[in-house]
Amino acid sequence: MPTKPVPTTSVTTSITASPAKALADSRLVAINDLMTSLYAVTGTDLRGYKEETLLRRTDKRIEELHLGSLDAYRDYVHHNPAELTLLRQQL
Repeated sequence: MPTKPVPTTSVTTSITASPAKALADSRLVAINDLMTSLYAVTGTDLRGYKEETLLRRTDKRIEELHLGSLDAYRDYVHHNPAELTLLRQQL
């Protein structure tokens, strides 16, 4: 079965950005990575949803799994792809 092509998105961080802005940008990169993976695994494309909604609901899943950060969750998903189906149900 052929796989679906996964469009990519990019977020650029300015060198002069404040630490808060850099953190927000890194969270957007992480959520975009997760949504790209979600699309590749489940076929559900949520990349057009509001980032704040996606972040809030993903943060809830992170809390349920007792993970410390979005980066930790991204690593968890990498090692547990079935988690993407559970995330999709929560979103």
